[in-house]
Amino acid sequence: MKNLAPHNTYTGTLSPDGQTLTFTGVDLAIPGPISPTLLLVEVGASATTPPGTYTVDFTIGGTTYQSNTITVS
Repeated sequence: MKNLAPHNTYTGTLSPDGQTLTFTGVDLAIPGPISPTLLLVEVGASATTPPGTYTVDFTIGGTTYQSNTITVS
């Protein structure tokens, strides 16, 4: 993958149940309401994560988007 610099790193707040990670103050730099934007998000799995397929949902404003499938083996 090519270097997509410049990039920013943000630290989120994990909910008590471990199911929601919230970021605030993130400027997505989307130039218009229907402009495509690429977001790269790094996720990891602990050694105790059960093998299987997973997805991550992203909510931006009032719209939820689902990630590609993530396979843990």
